[in-house]
Amino acid sequence: MAIKDQSFIPNVIGYMSEKNTTLGSIAKYVESQQADDPLERIALAFFRLQRERQAAVRAELDQGVPVPGPEFKPERLLTFVQSVMNGVCWAARRLYIANDKTAAEDLGNGIDFSQDVGDWVGVYASNERIPELVDSDYMALNRLHTLLGAKMAYLTDISPLYHLPTSARCITSSSEPAMRTATGTSTRPARLSRKRCLSWMRSSRGCSRSPRPTRSRTS
Repeated sequence: MAIKDQSFIPNVIGYMSEKNTTLGSIAKYVESQQADDPLERIALAFFRLQRERQAAVRAELDQGVPVPGPEFKPERLLTFVQSVMNGVCWAARRLYIANDKTAAEDLGNGIDFSQDVGDWVGVYASNERIPELVDSDYMALNRLHTLLGAKMAYLTDISPLYHLPTSARCITSSSEPAMRTATGTSTRPARLSRKRCLSWMRSSRGCSRSPRPTRSRTS
């Protein structure tokens, strides 16, 4: 479940953790977990929240009075994973556009836009390679999303992990295994063709609000 060396995920979560929002608070909680890999930190955060809730339920039964539960519901980690994937797509698009801008100006003014953006998103790659990195991040996040979903079999309707932000997504067939919910329904992860992914990255219009990535996590 670990990410590869070149991944947008660490910086996406790092940016999220700087926000004074519920999503930012969840990202801070995730970043506080003791693991080097960001996907492991998400998994650890989920299991910790789950244990805290179970402990609160037992304490309430023993004491007969309400006992505060965890800071967040463990189920929030499922939507958090989707938010991370949204951020991955936006970071990839930003780098793709910066690469195009640098190539168009041919470094005539001495400014390498892709270098600055690469520092920001934590990835340095050509436009030919960016879709591969996005797909790699998607596969890693989808494995995590499936793992978390399996631990929440009591949920009757788990949405699949989408490849792109809401209004830019294009669902196609997938070779990934289906995930069954508690009702027995089968859902497959939503995937996006490489051609459509490139088309969206090249477009100048936005699609939906999502976190912008920034620096890597520091110890």
